Amino acid sequence: MLIAVLATGLLPAQIVQDFSTSTPGTDHYVDAGSPFTQHILVNNPLPQTAPNATTAGNVPGYQVTYTPSRNRGTGGGLTDGELFGVVDVTVPAAADNNMGSLTIDFVANPPPSGNNRVYVLEDPDGLATLRFNPVMVDVNTVFSMAYIIANTSYENSDGSDDRIAIYLEDVLSGARTDLFSATNAAIPRNEMWATLTADLSASAGRTLQLVVEFDTNAGTEEMAIDNIRFSSGTLQADWPVCSAPTVPTVAQSPASVCPGVPFRITIAGALNNATEWVIYADAAATQEVGRTSSDQFDVFTGAVAGTSYFIRGEGTCTNLMTLAPLAITTNASGDCLPDATPGTSFEEPLGAATDYFDTGDPLTTHELMNNQGQPSVSHRFAAQELGFTTVFIPNRIGSSGDAGLTDGDALGVSNSASFNFPDGNQGFVFEDTDGEVLLFFTPVDLTGQTGVTVSFDYFVNATSYETSETGVDFLVAAIVQNGQATELFLDARGQATSGLTGLETGVWTTYTYTITGNYNAPIQFALAASFDASTERVIIDKVSFSAGTVVCEDASAPVVSCPAPIMLDGNDNCTAVATYTATATDDCSDNVSITYSQASGTAFPAGETPVVVTATDESGKSATCTFTVTVNDITPPVLTCPAITVQTDTLTDCNFIATDNTLDVTATDNCGSVVLANSLDNGATLQGVAIGPTVSAITWTATDGSGLVSTCTQQVSVIVPPSCFPTSVNNQEAAVFRSVRATPNPFTAGTTISFGLPFTAPVAVEVFDVSGKVLQSGFANTTAHNEYAWYWDANAAGSRAPAGVYFVRLRAEGRVYTQRVVLLK
Repeated sequence: MLIAVLATGLLPAQIVQDFSTSTPGTDHYVDAGSPFTQHILVNNPLPQTAPNATTAGNVPGYQVTYTPSRNRGTGGGLTDGELFGVVDVTVPAAADNNMGSLTIDFVANPPPSGNNRVYVLEDPDGLATLRFNPVMVDVNTVFSMAYIIANTSYENSDGSDDRIAIYLEDVLSGARTDLFSATNAAIPRNEMWATLTADLSASAGRTLQLVVEFDTNAGTEEMAIDNIRFSSGTLQADWPVCSAPTVPTVAQSPASVCPGVPFRITIAGALNNATEWVIYADAAATQEVGRTSSDQFDVFTGAVAGTSYFIRGEGTCTNLMTLAPLAITTNASGDCLPDATPGTSFEEPLGAATDYFDTGDPLTTHELMNNQGQPSVSHRFAAQELGFTTVFIPNRIGSSGDAGLTDGDALGVSNSASFNFPDGNQGFVFEDTDGEVLLFFTPVDLTGQTGVTVSFDYFVNATSYETSETGVDFLVAAIVQNGQATELFLDARGQATSGLTGLETGVWTTYTYTITGNYNAPIQFALAASFDASTERVIIDKVSFSAGTVVCEDASAPVVSCPAPIMLDGNDNCTAVATYTATATDDCSDNVSITYSQASGTAFPAGETPVVVTATDESGKSATCTFTVTVNDITPPVLTCPAITVQTDTLTDCNFIATDNTLDVTATDNCGSVVLANSLDNGATLQGVAIGPTVSAITWTATDGSGLVSTCTQQVSVIVPPSCFPTSVNNQEAAVFRSVRATPNPFTAGTTISFGLPFTAPVAVEVFDVSGKVLQSGFANTTAHNEYAWYWDANAAGSRAPAGVYFVRLRAEGRVYTQRVVLLK
């Protein structure tokens, strides 16, 4: 026997993950991260499954990283309820539980670990990578793992192969030991548990990490794993190592911008293991504006006076760093009037030196849109500054031309220093459009005006412009009213090496036209260009009318900004008064009305209350935002515990049982009801509960709806007949209460009860008469080495006892000992 014990002690501890200690969920997983960036999945509150687990002793933890690998548009990611995490395979499908809907038949193939819990990966619509804590292996280490794969179809779709890979990776060198790898139709179809094993003796001293990769896109494509074991080794409990992003330094560009005009947020900092910068509109990080992995983010919705943004790095690293605030600086309204007449030098629209990529259908006429990080192709007007809209017409489709703006053609507002713009640092570029591009400027009211001129600066690149099989190179300028060209004043066509007819080549030139029509309705200045080679480029700058007023076409609702969430402590009435102010701006009106679902100054009840803010402009367009007012209940319940004395019904009963709730304590709360519990049976009432002679106090707990707790102790005296007390010391916790004696016994005035304990603890002492009535009580004092003594003065004033038999009861940590003593006179 001794040999067996010693041999067992020499065996190295196994490292086992059989998921028996993991809590299974009752609902599929919904990813709270971005489906378009790589990120570590987070544990969502139950009832969803928890995809990750921490290390516990020799049980390795694990972590799932999602990588978007499927071309699914907005349908990618774990947003439609796929399954990741631990499942109890014995739980059937029900209205509140969909774990029983798995394709794998766990009745026919129960988990090999025998505890009914397995880890399931199902339908990630991308790549899910499951990593376990690394293990430093030794010469005796053997690895094993069980897995089962659903018997269904695996194929290439959405631009990616269905694939499963299981391997051990050296965390230092990255070298892999492949245990299982299959793609598409080669993935096994037998739907039975299989076991992977590997002798790791040749890897002694190396630290290896188990990795499971699962990339599929259907709910019937699933795999379960179980019973992961390293027969020996040292678990690396400090994994994962995550280098968090820094708190970035943020700024706006330009440093001051007109209200309603787009601007750029610049971000300086290190993402480290994070994947992207996330921009929020509130300090609580609940109103996301956008994300970027670059050092800039373009706010195309325009600047709003008094607005702040909050930026931090997120993704992969799950610890959220401090938000970096950015308060937007805007110009005074009078500073946003360019020369007091309609015009633009393209300085406010965001410039970029990169090429434009069209996200629309290259074979249909469509309005171009601003894309993050690319040149601006549209812009809202501000005051007298002209905005513009860009439309693409695919009219140059042929063997020598590319259809659409999908191959990186230059179009939009450029800030390239090589163009040497005559006014400011930016201008609008037409280059290699592979179709016709129309540039419409904001309508201008010329009512009552005559002799109004419109002008613009242009630069024609010195290269060949010609007629090709896909069409004619041209630059056209016109006055447009109600969508029709009323004055076509420039029509420059390509003629081989002579450039564009009527235009200077290779120099900045100003083109001016005097409008001849008498217009009582708004008109627009429009430019059209069509080129099919990357060397054919025209740059436009400083568009200007000599007179007129920009017409506001109210095409959008106001921009409304809610205050940050408000949190208050409640008063004695469980309410708190909240005051707040929201702001709103509009592209056509300074008169924007703001209403609230709950007026500022309202007394809010305890809990979280949403407040909806509605902003309405003069044309009736409206927008809403929502913030919350949270009132905290800070007052615990009031609990009263009066002392009680009760007597058993007969001379043989040792327990008192209450027939009603008259012995219960009372509890009240300023915010509503409370839940009571007592220390006898954890119930809310003593009715029907047995209260024996060993019970001297009952602890009550009152919990209100906010989780605040109050406690009190109810002193209890139970009068029982003498038969309920032992008359000797036989069989009475003698192993706990040592050498109990009363000195003297019998006695005439008083006696000292002395005893020893194997521990230090408070000892309650009570003296009973033969009817069970408590005559005196107190606590014994320790002398030394857990020796205790307590003196009963039987002749104490106010409690003089007659001669007779008495019982001294000792209680310590649930143990009870009773000593009989005799008082003589």
